[in-house]
Amino acid sequence: VNMRPDFAYTTQPGNYGSFYDAIGQNYSLLFESADSAHKFAIHIALAKFGSGGAREVTSLDTVLGKGKDVDIGDTVAVKYSGWLEANGAPGDLFDSNVSKDRTFKLTVGEGKVIKGWDQGVLGMKKGGKRIIVIPSEFGYGQAGSPPRIPGNAT
Repeated sequence: VNMRPDFAYTTQPGNYGSFYDAIGQNYSLLFESADSAHKFAIHIALAKFGSGGAREVTSLDTVLGKGKDVDIGDTVAVKYSGWLEANGAPGDLFDSNVSKDRTFKLTVGEGKVIKGWDQGVLGMKKGGKRIIVIPSEFGYGQAGSPPRIPGNAT
C-alpha cells in the first residue's frame, strides 16, 4: 500500500482496523487488543506525516464521531496524550490528561494554544478520536517548551 497524505485508516469495534488502497479495495486487520490497534494507528499517522514532503499538521481519525464538524470559533473539550516523535516512531510521553477527571478545553482559532491544536481538531466530530502529528513549526518551534519538549520537536 502506498502511504500518501490522504491515506485513511480507522479502528473498528472488535479490535479491527480498516483502510482502503489507491483503487478502493477495503482491507481489514484483526489485532489482539484495542490497544494494539491504536498503537498501529499511531505508526500509520507518523508514516502518513512522513509521506507528505511538506511539514504540515497531519491527522488520522481512528474513531469517527457524530454530529457537526468542529469549526473555527467552536469550543471543544478533549482528552489527550502528547508524545514526542523519535525517528519516525512514538518517543517519550510529555503530557497527558487521559487518566485525569478533567478535559482540556480550547476555543478553536482563538490563538491561545499552539497552531497544531487549532488545525488538528478542525473537522472532528463529538466522540471522535484522532491522532494529530504536529511538526515543530506548528508547535513550540526552535525554542521548545523546556524541560519536557526540546526545540524543533514533532
